[in-house]
Amino acid sequence: MLDHLASRALVDGIINADSKTKEILGQRCAAHLGLEPGSSGKDDGIDGVAFINQQKIYFQSKLRNRPLNAEFADYLYSNLVRHKA
Repeated sequence: MLDHLASRALVDGIINADSKTKEILGQRCAAHLGLEPGSSGKDDGIDGVAFINQQKIYFQSKLRNRPLNAEFADYLYSNLVRHKA
């Protein structure tokens, strides 16, 4: 039971963090996965990038405190198309 409470407190802390902190967490997750962390600032949410089998991939973490809706899915898809991901 205590593990669940500790995990919930950690999740709550992350999703309620400010945007800059979430950006840093996303970049660190990308680095942990072996990807090149994305740049700081306005980058369309790209937290990391890599080439695998000559194919460019992007990593984007979503650390939001609300469900992602269809409008957001459209936005994400348009970014994928624009970046040729």
